[in-house]
Amino acid sequence: MPYEHLNSFERKAIYYRYNSGESYRSIGRLLNRHHTT
Repeated sequence: MPYEHLNSFERKAIYYRYNSGESYRSIGRLLNRHHTT
């Protein structure tokens, strides 16, 4: 399974959504990524 880095859109989405109170699991589902990424 190849590894793929997060792009700037994904990083911003994680930053803003986590700061607004969303969980890492829900953000991971939104971005189609594992929550520990």
